[in-house]
Amino acid sequence: MTNASAEAAELIATRARHGRRTVAVAVTGEAGPEPAGAAAVGTVWCAIFDGGAVDSWRLDLVSDPPTEPEQIVARTVDRVLSDVAARLQPGAADQS
Repeated sequence: MTNASAEAAELIATRARHGRRTVAVAVTGEAGPEPAGAAAVGTVWCAIFDGGAVDSWRLDLVSDPPTEPEQIVARTVDRVLSDVAARLQPGAADQS
């Protein structure tokens, strides 16, 4: 986990602990090394439940040469933690 991800995780935990927001995050996808379905390795689907609203999106973490599964998982964690932390910034609820 990068320093930015660690900071994002700390912000999420602090806000949740103080009862400011209820947030749930889910991810699934193809980490590889070979695709298990029709999606390319590095395709990740994400969803965030944030106080009654659900938002979902697809990350394309495909690279050439192919990325190792551990790298895809690490990049997914970094990206999703950053996205969730951005939602928890003051004023972010007004932008949802």
